[in-house]
Amino acid sequence: MNYDFSYSDIVKQCDAMVFLNLISFTLLSGCGNIEMPQEEELTRIYELLKGTPDEKMPKNIMFMSSLYQRCLPEYTGMPDSPYDFSCFHWSGKKQKREIHPDTLSHSIFTAAAMIPKIRSGELKLDNPDFIAYCLAANAAKQAHFLMAFLKNGEFYYPGKDTGSNAYGEYCIDRLPEEPDLKTQFSVMEAFSSLNELGEKNPEYGSGVQDLLKRELELIPMLCDNLIEGVTEISSRDLAVIGLSLNQMHRSCGNHRSILFTALTTIGCELHERLFSSGDIGRSMWDHEASSFSTLCNCLNLFIRLYELTGMDQYHRSVFLIYDRIDSFWDPQIGLFVPSNRNKQRYSIKDIGFTTAALKALRSSLTDPDLFMYADRQFSEFYSSAFINSKIFNCQLHPILQQGKLEQQLLGSSAKNAAPVFSKSFEVKVNKKKYYCEPDIFQAEYVLLGCKYLMY
Repeated sequence: MNYDFSYSDIVKQCDAMVFLNLISFTLLSGCGNIEMPQEEELTRIYELLKGTPDEKMPKNIMFMSSLYQRCLPEYTGMPDSPYDFSCFHWSGKKQKREIHPDTLSHSIFTAAAMIPKIRSGELKLDNPDFIAYCLAANAAKQAHFLMAFLKNGEFYYPGKDTGSNAYGEYCIDRLPEEPDLKTQFSVMEAFSSLNELGEKNPEYGSGVQDLLKRELELIPMLCDNLIEGVTEISSRDLAVIGLSLNQMHRSCGNHRSILFTALTTIGCELHERLFSSGDIGRSMWDHEASSFSTLCNCLNLFIRLYELTGMDQYHRSVFLIYDRIDSFWDPQIGLFVPSNRNKQRYSIKDIGFTTAALKALRSSLTDPDLFMYADRQFSEFYSSAFINSKIFNCQLHPILQQGKLEQQLLGSSAKNAAPVFSKSFEVKVNKKKYYCEPDIFQAEYVLLGCKYLMY
């Protein structure tokens, strides 16, 4: 069954789900390295909580400077005090204690994008200033961790926590992997968004602003590397890097010229790989069609490039790619079905890419008939991908406030499960049957999906 949702309802629900993932995993889960508030942070917290009744006063406040790649999203016990941070710790079972720069950068970006929504009242919370401050402080500590433990020379690498005490001295071993260019731009995008947040709200920039500005000086070198090797990079990675560059071009005061050059270089390269069918080759040398998710990211990117440059080639590309994407649309099930297989799998990452592309398309359309068609398609996709799939674990316990966030018809309801996304769901197209069993929390996948839901 498909439900009818307005665009504003969808945005509101996505914001609530992203917030619950963000606060449940990146702040409260304990699945990473834990830091207690410093004296100046406690002083600011007490100022923000002045006048709060004792029964609503937050307890055992903590921050998380790193995040593990995999963990089980089950509470250690039933949360019996909504204002006690320690009540929302997750089980230590099935943890993979690797720490990836992408996971931290997605967390930082999503927090920086969520905080203005909290402060403006778009997301209704009991203690919005306190929650916003905690998320900002948390993001700053994760930025510090990236610089201190996952950076070697000019690049960021994955690491592994080999320590025995989450509260103790850090024991982080960097893993012997080649630096990934997409990862480097993801980190710069996160630092740029956090730097912009601090510039607009000085209370969030204390202690990290100068470090962020120093790290952002790596942007010209990374852009030069990208421009020089653009033909060797896959279309999948180019589309993701391009969307990161677009975010940085909007938020980064410095280096806008080189960011623009790198962004348009990617645009020209992807345009060269675009076929008359609306498909895009996997690379300059591989003419197999790219995945559906890459098509969605290319659609999103070409929309941004047309907004930025006004060039007709990007405008034409938007409709060519959307025609191809729309050819996969199955109105009976309310999903895009890009293969002939009866069983289709959607990851939360795929859902994030598709949602971001459909939002960008809807906002760019001027033809009223096409706008109405895209608006309806977006509503039906949301209903299937988020509601029918049960990919989100429904919130059963209030978290840091008196009541639960308002949610419409969402997700599974395991009593000890944290309200977060599962990695993926499957659907049998002919029977319209969905399968989604909550299991291991895949941090990088889920936080990337959350990040794109905020685009």
